[in-house]
Amino acid sequence: MALKSAENCQMSLPSLTMAMGKSFRVFEKVSPPNPYSILLEQRSRDETLLFESQAVAVLSNQETESVKRLYTKLLDAYGCLGVLQLNAGCVSVGKIGDSEVFRITQTNFVSLRNQAQDEDRISEVRKLLNSGTFYFCWSTTGEALDLSLCAQRRKKTSETDNRFFWNRMLHIHFLRFGIECSHWLLKALCGSVEIRTVYVGHRQARALIISRLSCERAGTRFNVRGCNDDGHVANFVETEQAIFLDSEITSFIQTRGSVPLFWEQPGVQVGSHKVKMSRGFEASTSAFDRHFAMLKERYGHQVVVNLLGSSLIGSKEGEAVLSQLFQAHHKSSPHANDVAHIIFDYHQECRGGNTKNLAKLKSKLDKYLDSFSVFFAKEDTTLGKQLAFLQLMEKPQIVSRFEEVFRQMWINNGNEVSKIYAGTGAIQGGSKLMDGARSAARTIQNNLLDNSKQEAIDVFLLGSTLNSELADRARILLPPNMLHASTNVLREMCKRYREYMLPRTARIAVGTYNVNGGKHFRSVVYKDVSLSENAKAWGEELQKVLSRDQKYVMVTYVQLVGNKGASAIRCVFYSTSLCFVCAHFAAGQSQVTDRNADYAEITRKITFPMGRTLNSHDYVFWCGDFNYRVDMDKDEMKELIKKKDYDQILQHDQLNNQQEMGNVFKNFLEGDIFFAPTYKYDLFSDDYDTSEKCRAPAWTDRVLWKRRKQIPDTEDWNPGTLVHYGRAELKQSDHRPVIAIIDIDIFQVDDARRSRAFIDVVQDLGPPDATIVVHVEIFDDNFIMTLLQELSQIGEVILVRFVEDTMWVTFRDGQCALVAAKKGFTQICGHELKLSLKTPDWCTQSEKEIELCSNNTVPLYELPEDSTSSDINTKDRKFHCIRFFVVFFFYGIGQINIGRKNKRCINNILAGVISISFKTPGCQENPSLEHSPSKPQEHPAEEYFTTSDDGAALYEEIENILQSSCAPSSQPPQPPSNIDCYNSEPPLAAPPPLPDRPPRQQQQPPPVPERAAPPPVPARAGIPPPVPARTGPSTTLRNSTLS
Repeated sequence: MALKSAENCQMSLPSLTMAMGKSFRVFEKVSPPNPYSILLEQRSRDETLLFESQAVAVLSNQETESVKRLYTKLLDAYGCLGVLQLNAGCVSVGKIGDSEVFRITQTNFVSLRNQAQDEDRISEVRKLLNSGTFYFCWSTTGEALDLSLCAQRRKKTSETDNRFFWNRMLHIHFLRFGIECSHWLLKALCGSVEIRTVYVGHRQARALIISRLSCERAGTRFNVRGCNDDGHVANFVETEQAIFLDSEITSFIQTRGSVPLFWEQPGVQVGSHKVKMSRGFEASTSAFDRHFAMLKERYGHQVVVNLLGSSLIGSKEGEAVLSQLFQAHHKSSPHANDVAHIIFDYHQECRGGNTKNLAKLKSKLDKYLDSFSVFFAKEDTTLGKQLAFLQLMEKPQIVSRFEEVFRQMWINNGNEVSKIYAGTGAIQGGSKLMDGARSAARTIQNNLLDNSKQEAIDVFLLGSTLNSELADRARILLPPNMLHASTNVLREMCKRYREYMLPRTARIAVGTYNVNGGKHFRSVVYKDVSLSENAKAWGEELQKVLSRDQKYVMVTYVQLVGNKGASAIRCVFYSTSLCFVCAHFAAGQSQVTDRNADYAEITRKITFPMGRTLNSHDYVFWCGDFNYRVDMDKDEMKELIKKKDYDQILQHDQLNNQQEMGNVFKNFLEGDIFFAPTYKYDLFSDDYDTSEKCRAPAWTDRVLWKRRKQIPDTEDWNPGTLVHYGRAELKQSDHRPVIAIIDIDIFQVDDARRSRAFIDVVQDLGPPDATIVVHVEIFDDNFIMTLLQELSQIGEVILVRFVEDTMWVTFRDGQCALVAAKKGFTQICGHELKLSLKTPDWCTQSEKEIELCSNNTVPLYELPEDSTSSDINTKDRKFHCIRFFVVFFFYGIGQINIGRKNKRCINNILAGVISISFKTPGCQENPSLEHSPSKPQEHPAEEYFTTSDDGAALYEEIENILQSSCAPSSQPPQPPSNIDCYNSEPPLAAPPPLPDRPPRQQQQPPPVPERAAPPPVPARAGIPPPVPARTGPSTTLRNSTLS
């Protein structure tokens, strides 16, 4: 990436004139059918960079002069950000010492493939970089100031803080080819930089406010809220206020961010701040503790200033609820003892620009000031200054001068940071007209434009690891700092998952209950009861019932305001992805086609972040009221039901027949049905429908599941073992609840084995630059062509260079370079040539890649050990028993538009309960199973870790579920072999096979204990919590992700 500007980037100072010129020049070579080529020249260096055929090379001055005549000038630029794009515009913000800070204002993108369609893919990324929120630093003498480091950290390290190094992924391609990035590339910061000059007597001081936006959880307002499982929060900003005076510097740090809980603000919201908690209280505790442990480790002692609204009435209701939960989590956490929590309703106290009330906040903070200091350094000497004893009022005229400058700088800083996250400047409360205009602009920005901006942020930070089947599986198996490895490395790590995965067993309980909303739903008494409160009441009641014998935790609930449609929840349990779908299909005896269409459209439309679909998961569970009926005379059916002759009735079951024809639920399994039809009953009775319509009984409420095959030809594959499939005799509804209990295989990562496997993969795949050095004495054209033909037998050659008396040959694949180098010597036309690797220590370079993607933040100072008792590694705790459940709710009129007009009918609720229990290893025996759709499989450890053919495909290719064939009655058929869904563009010459590695010895997993059949659910008296009637349709598909 290069920088080019139409603006004046010169800054005149009394003692020094400093100007940043266009020292980079970009050339291109277009000579089909030869590859498109880019040449990057820097005025201060003799070497040039060559970009060709996805490779990068440093050309000496002699090489440059020999090829430069073939290139034409493309543009001049200020600097290069990386391989994704060339930056093309900047404006000076100010100068600190010998370094000058520039804001990026315009970018140019040059496709290394010279294809016009690439422009469409990066248009939003260009808008992001052109937004004026990215900065870089440049110096004419020595190394430039690192904007990612605050003054205090710069005294302890010179390594860039990866949290604020936004274009670090763009440097990786250069690292793989051994390029010294500091010579060619810039480091970009996202945030705000404000620099002013303040005169202190006859001396000049630099006043600086710099806000650094973290890229650990970056995104826009409605797309990224709260925290993630690692404890990183959205909109996390480190703000430094500093003063530079000759060789002296003072600095003070404060941080801000989103509330560290799992919450979101869904839907279009105009003037309101409705908040939805996406996980329960207990499920948020771990991430909350991890966030505060991280803050204390990186910054030391903390005081929380909570500026959220406190009124439970009006537009700030959501803020008040969130604030209360924040306070509750803080009080119950171990951090309550050493982290103060101050409540100050900023918008209420400072309404109309009344900043005098800030004195109330200051009075609350006064008693904590002794615990904090201002960083002060003079040359290489560091001194700490306590805030309470600075005695600044000795020179009030100087203080007022700085105060006036900093006041305006803070306003500008707040606006710039707000633009990044919310799309507009900060709403300050001083002008109703300006605040109203900004509020309207936010509504448009957040609901119409933020999705594109979010996608641009993801592409910029994640690149090729964003949306792909390989990337999704790698995210489950590998830590975040490994995800930016090359595609070959990720593919091999996924293929070798058996080397570092430990098999475990988990028990899943999936239940569905259509509770049949009655006439009381339209009661005036309950008309003001909100859906969220009603769903919460159901969740609390279910938690109470489930926790009779063992304590369960509610992870989340998803409610769908619709009579027909579906909701879905996904989670990652250890290293196995699970997805649960609760659906309500079209009603009616003869509407089979409509029900099939519902299934097809729900399957196609349900999507999760990062491009995940239902088929992206290891296990998919469907439950709900599918409304498939029985094509049989109802009187005859009732007689067979009395005889419990269910098999004869099931021969006419619509779902079974449609599944056998391949119209729905391809490759899904369902347990054998040994219970009576669950629909339709008279309320509080065991009699089937005696109303005027007299509907025929049917098994409308079902549970089905499917497991994705990891390797197509695996014989010991277990789709899941059914433990129980039955119904409960609850009579409050015209339906009976149905539950399925299934034992499934899950996998847990062994970190040590994974690290060893990663090293093995990197070694086996060879150097990333795929370059060998050939020591030649003859440079005859015929001799060179013969040599290249010989090397082409090993693999595809993409680049050839001549460096002094050697020839550097770059292959398409690192394995080819490794094979060529292992030969050592080769005979060409009677001459013996020596072959060696250009980068024999490529494993060290791979470690640098990992370090670039890892947390490297240096603590400001060391806290006592007891101050960080809740450490960051809480995610690595071993849980021997985990029980949690998630809940779905349906209300009102159809939420998914399933291609036809929905009829308004009595509002029903459909609820599904999912329970996962993980038993303690070491005390398990094989269960005794009563009902199973297929024969149980034995899984000794040796079978889990046997090696397989490297050439075989790892994962089953995801097929179009609409084009399904006949579904099996017991177990899905074997998918076709030799399908590799990861291969994209095959090389012209296939790389040599990877060397076989013997499987590591594994311990045999403990057997599964015997489990008694679950006790029947007792009938409960009374009516369930009410659900209010809804009058308006909604057309949004809701989904939730827990990973």
